[in-house]
Amino acid sequence: MHTRPDRTRPREYPSQQMRAKLRPLRYWGPFVLAIVCLVVAYSVPPIVTYILVIVSFMLLFEVGTALFARAGGTGGLKDFKQ
Repeated sequence: MHTRPDRTRPREYPSQQMRAKLRPLRYWGPFVLAIVCLVVAYSVPPIVTYILVIVSFMLLFEVGTALFARAGGTGGLKDFKQ
């Protein structure tokens, strides 16, 4: 019987070290994109400005909800069981 792990198949998920390195991008990536959208919106026609401002607010909302979910003790199904 074969007892060694099969190293020829790639793993499904990245390693814990890679996850730890990429985790800050979850917060800083959308924030930087939102700032870029606002800077670009300053120098384009009004319709494009409107779209870029809406996109930047959506990205900032994404950052806010990601940071809120990361905060501990904010309540939820684990804390307040019915």
